[in-house]
Amino acid sequence: MFRVEGLVKRYGDLRAVDGISFEVRKGELYGLLGPNGAGKTTTMSMLSGLLAPDEGRVFFDGIELGSDPIRIKAQLGIVPQETALYETLSARENLRFWAGLYGLAGAGLDQAVARVLELVGLTGRAKDPVKTFSGGMKRRLNLALGLVHGPRAVLMDEPTVGIDPQARANILEAVRAVTAAGTTVIYTTHYLEEAETLCDRVAIIDHGRILAEGTVDELKRRVSEKEILTVSGSFEVEEARARLEGNYRPGELNEARLRMANTPEGASLVDNPVSTAPGFQMGNVFVMAGIPVIMQAMFEGAVHRLVGGQPLLSRTLTVTLPEGKIAAGFGALQERYPDVEMGSYPFSRDGRFATRLVLRSSDEDRLAAAAAELDAMIASLGGEGTWDRTG
Repeated sequence: MFRVEGLVKRYGDLRAVDGISFEVRKGELYGLLGPNGAGKTTTMSMLSGLLAPDEGRVFFDGIELGSDPIRIKAQLGIVPQETALYETLSARENLRFWAGLYGLAGAGLDQAVARVLELVGLTGRAKDPVKTFSGGMKRRLNLALGLVHGPRAVLMDEPTVGIDPQARANILEAVRAVTAAGTTVIYTTHYLEEAETLCDRVAIIDHGRILAEGTVDELKRRVSEKEILTVSGSFEVEEARARLEGNYRPGELNEARLRMANTPEGASLVDNPVSTAPGFQMGNVFVMAGIPVIMQAMFEGAVHRLVGGQPLLSRTLTVTLPEGKIAAGFGALQERYPDVEMGSYPFSRDGRFATRLVLRSSDEDRLAAAAAELDAMIASLGGEGTWDRTG
């Protein structure tokens, strides 16, 4: 359905998108996975016709976008990062306005509005002004705006960024429903778990270039996760960077490459984002690539001694419940333990939805207390969990 050939977009000397090419098949959910600043939003802007490429071409159903933009845009849905909502209007009024711009009218318009309100779980708030909505509800309505006219393909640019676990679960369920109905979706994210759970195929993008493409399983087979060492802790960023760069040279690390990332935006990705799950909500993360497995423990200890950071302990619980069912309780747990980093990541196991919950803290007692409460919560919901202590 989409064919992209050699797209380039420049801003002065910066090549924000640097010659990318890919194809997306009809009915496919195709992911663009990469860190902030990788070129994902610029690429989506060119696919939607909001930006003209400096080089390259975009085809939709064999028709070049630039040759018939109005006809092609009418068949696309856009879900931008920034919400396109009128705060003083109700959810229904926002949807009626945007549906009217796409030419819907009468009973067809009313049916389309009702359909997407139900899809995103906002039927009960349809008459309320958007200014009374939470951030997660606004994100869900923003998704509905891109779907109200029944597009053949939808461009979704990080639709879950900056929202609570329950709203995130609702949006992911809606995306699954859209693709199950046969709609083609291009979905950008910097969350590995979203790409793994949702996407049929994934393109890894960084610095405006596609580094790899395939299913998540194919990408994992290409890059051995055992060659990636992640050292996490409460480091002072610039001081730690200077001390590391002053003490280690590439040759001394078997030509390993070192990149340090400042979260909460997510762990910075070395060589390939598939190698590192973005489960760290606070602190600083060092990622070293190319270190032999047998030497990883030695290097991890050496880095902590060198930069003076306090290591974070980590526990991961895999539960047999969908994320939406545990979102409220998990959010309450996060409020009771603000000093414990927490993340929830949905995935599919044997055709059933499950969730991976990550707890991280430098205080072992607090980590144990939060884990005990999480165990009790999962049991009260009728779920089962398996713990994997990783730190």
